[in-house]
Amino acid sequence: MAQEDDDTSPQEETRKRFRSFRDGARLRRALGITRVLLLSDVHTDYEANRKFLGRIAGSDGSDGAGTMIIIAGDVSHDLEYLRWTLRKLRRHFDMVVYTPGNHELWLDKGRRQMPGKGDGCSNSIEKLEKVLELCIDEDICIGPVQIGDVGNEL
Repeated sequence: MAQEDDDTSPQEETRKRFRSFRDGARLRRALGITRVLLLSDVHTDYEANRKFLGRIAGSDGSDGAGTMIIIAGDVSHDLEYLRWTLRKLRRHFDMVVYTPGNHELWLDKGRRQMPGKGDGCSNSIEKLEKVLELCIDEDICIGPVQIGDVGNEL
């Protein structure tokens, strides 16, 4: 008879943590959305890209009412720039939907070793968890979205 091992493997711990994000993601209904924008690779760690983002996110007085923006990854490896970017978009658009890209999972070991800097993550799985928690804190949608009545007939 094989002996049961009560210790949870690191892989199983990771699965459990990410299952909680998946299971906690509720379907959001995006009522009143009349326009959907898709943007990726904004790389706001560069000043020119932050200026560009400022132009599309209302610094010119444009109205984001009725607009959802989907950010399809590669905002920044720096959590401070990621938070700044998502906050700026959230203030302007009715809904911000986000999925992390590979740049969000990069680790900056030089910054991590400097007191008060970096993300404190030792691997990309930990970094992804911090990115998802940041999105939840900032009310950024990281789960499924239904726009209007689309899909009700299914």
